[in-house]
Amino acid sequence: MTVSLSGLHPAFIAGTLGQGGAERQLYYILKALKESGADPCLICLTQGEYWKRRSENSESPSSMPERAHPDLQD
Repeated sequence: MTVSLSGLHPAFIAGTLGQGGAERQLYYILKALKESGADPCLICLTQGEYWKRRSENSESPSSMPERAHPDLQD
């Protein structure tokens, strides 16, 4: 049974996207959501870390925006 999640727009906030296990699980969750039709949004407090670079080099979840809070920008 395949479940369609189109129309679902979950947002996730991550402090970092380093090489840890929690970050890896978040990547797999986001990938599964996209494959099921959802449009997830990832808000990260840092930029350019391991799992963000990896997501940019793969088909999923490559279209997820990386957003940092404006107050945390340089």
